Amino acid sequence: MLAADADDEPPVAASVVHTEDQRWRAAVEAVRAASPRHGASLTHARFLGLSGGEARVAFDPSASFHRSTVFGSGRVLVEQALSASLKRPTKLVEDLSQAALAQAPKSIAQEEASLRAVRENAIDGKVRAHPAVRHLERLIGAALEHVQVLEPVVPERVPDAPVPDEEP
Repeated sequence: MLAADADDEPPVAASVVHTEDQRWRAAVEAVRAASPRHGASLTHARFLGLSGGEARVAFDPSASFHRSTVFGSGRVLVEQALSASLKRPTKLVEDLSQAALAQAPKSIAQEEASLRAVRENAIDGKVRAHPAVRHLERLIGAALEHVQVLEPVVPERVPDAPVPDEEP
C-alpha cells in the first residue's frame, strides 16, 4: 500500500487548555509569591476578565483597604508579577460600576473564607459528637462552648549555611 491511511497517523497530543479563571488564580499566586502582602490584597479583587493586555477587577466597598494596597504604591509590583505570570504585559484595571461588581464572581478571598467556614463547621460537629467529649460533658455537667480550629503552621525553610572551603 503506497498511500498511508489517516488512521495510521500518531494521535496529536491534546493541549492543556486553561480557563481565564485558572490563569487568574495562577497569576494571583505569582503575586503572592512576589509579595505576600500585595498578593493577599489582590485576592480580595473580584475578577472580571482578561482582554487586550488588561486584567479587569472590581473591589467590594468593604475591601477598600485591599483596593488601596493594590492600586496604590503596590500597583507597579502587582502589574509586574501579573505580566510575568501571564507572559505578556498586563495592566490592572478597576471597574467601578455597581453592575460589574454585582455580576462578578466571588473573590478568591471570599471563596477561601467560605471553604474555611465549611471546614470549621464540619470539625465542630465532629468534635461535639465525639463519644469522649459527650461523656465528659455528662460527667462534669458542662457543655462545650467553643471549638477553635487551628490552621497548620508550615515552617519556613531556612537556607543552608554555606560550607567554607577547606584548604589542605
